[in-house]
Amino acid sequence: MLDPAQVQHIVEHGQLIGWRYTGFASQAPLESQVFLPEEVWFEKIPNPFDFWRGMPPLYVAGHAAKTDFAASSFVKGLLENNADLGVIVRTEEQLDNTQQEQSWPLCASESAARAPPTAHSYSGMEPRL
Repeated sequence: MLDPAQVQHIVEHGQLIGWRYTGFASQAPLESQVFLPEEVWFEKIPNPFDFWRGMPPLYVAGHAAKTDFAASSFVKGLLENNADLGVIVRTEEQLDNTQQEQSWPLCASESAARAPPTAHSYSGMEPRL
């Protein structure tokens, strides 16, 4: 098994003709050499930005793991706050920064010591708990 960072594709006239391995370190398993395409097993996921290199198969697993971590972090935060998402303020018009800052103490008193921040949306001013 070779380090993919040390292998470059060799392409001529739109055809893959080989793979060049450059083993730089003294700890490299092989010395520098060129392999034919049929001598190399290169497993990849299609990549529109680099056809010959593709994407590593673990890229998909990494994306799924990041999504799972984000979901579990959200649920953990929700449970730590007793499923309280905070106060949502709806207004007819968009509030400027000064008005938003003025509304935060009001919302803080509405939600007592709740941790989640206040969310602002537009169309009718009514705090919802």
